[in-house]
Amino acid sequence: MSQGIAIAGFMGVGKTTTGRMLARRLNWSFFDLDDEISCAAGRPVAEIFATEGPTGFRRREAVTVQKVLGDVPCVVALGGGTVHHGDNLANLRPAFWVVSLVAPWDHLVARIGPEDLARPLWGQAEALYRERAAGYLEADAVVQVANLDAGQVVDAVQKVLPW
Repeated sequence: MSQGIAIAGFMGVGKTTTGRMLARRLNWSFFDLDDEISCAAGRPVAEIFATEGPTGFRRREAVTVQKVLGDVPCVVALGGGTVHHGDNLANLRPAFWVVSLVAPWDHLVARIGPEDLARPLWGQAEALYRERAAGYLEADAVVQVANLDAGQVVDAVQKVLPW
């Protein structure tokens, strides 16, 4: 049985908010993978992308996934591309129930705030969304989040957990 929950999905879908609220409900630790990467590097994700490129960032991400595996039980909000790169998804699966939060592109665009426009890959966001959409369906469970508030999303995630 999985000992943790990994929340996957495209940028802006609510992974961090959902993960934080779910962890509180379960009385588990919470980690935001991008925050963990930034903290370990001592600089923001945008700067890591600027100086090391996507390859450097993904290398750091894979290392951080391995670190989080030792912190179960916990809830972790994955980066938007985590499940699409390397062995991340396969490495998470033995210890984590992976839940993808999904929403139509127009819903995500409506949720975007000024801070999102500064994300490293925002200039390619729509193309990435289309490229990654099928990969999110490879999760253990998928939750459609359009038109749900944060509490309803957490309720929906809890309903798809196998325990």
